[in-house]
Amino acid sequence: MQTTAGPVQDALEQPFRRARRPVVLVPGREQAEVVIIALHDLDDDARPEQCRIVAPDGILDALAWDIAARAADLVDRDQLAWRQGDVTDFGFAGPAVTAAVITSVPTPVVHVDDGGGEVTEQFHNRWDSSTPVEIDTPPLSAVRDTLDSHAGQGAAEDVELVTTRARCSTDPVAVLLWAAAGTGATVRAVTDAAAELGLASRTTVYRRLDSLTDAGIVRAVPEHDGERGRPDRTLHREIAVGDDEPLPAAVQTALQG
Repeated sequence: MQTTAGPVQDALEQPFRRARRPVVLVPGREQAEVVIIALHDLDDDARPEQCRIVAPDGILDALAWDIAARAADLVDRDQLAWRQGDVTDFGFAGPAVTAAVITSVPTPVVHVDDGGGEVTEQFHNRWDSSTPVEIDTPPLSAVRDTLDSHAGQGAAEDVELVTTRARCSTDPVAVLLWAAAGTGATVRAVTDAAAELGLASRTTVYRRLDSLTDAGIVRAVPEHDGERGRPDRTLHREIAVGDDEPLPAAVQTALQG
């Protein structure tokens, strides 16, 4: 048995590389998010063929949207499946490797051992007796591609920037608006992208725009094209973000979900 103390996400990387089709038991939202990030961040050739997660009712709905979007990415690739069941322990098991995670101590501990045997069979039985559930959140790759097609090249990079650098849960519509402001796109581009993704209505987009302008991180300039009705508005950023720099506190606060 190998024991590793430290951040759970880092400690799970190596055993996940040895796993093929592990069953993962996650008792809470925080543990589920750690597993999803660890899986999503692995290179394609290092990721398990399929990771089968069992979690209690309500955990999937409680995930931050960008974490759920990462999970949806993995589901789209058939590299993740999710079921609902009674879970109190945190760990995973497969034919080649098992891992038990202890998070009730100040420094989490991961115990890794060879797979197979009774432990693996117990985990597989938990999977077989659990209820399949679907992830309704659009895949993160679809969010990036759709916004790029409506708001211009570069918007997807800013969605990625926010989802990797933000230290808080973000609101998806606020992220779309902020990313679109980086390319000088219009509000209509965001309402079209949000509608295509099924993320939000036009009313919700404008409500979130008002909150971002009130926070002073985005400016919306009306475009008068001579036609009747409410003019479209071009989005601009009021706060710049440099390469490899943390998101400014004002931006993170305004983008919070």
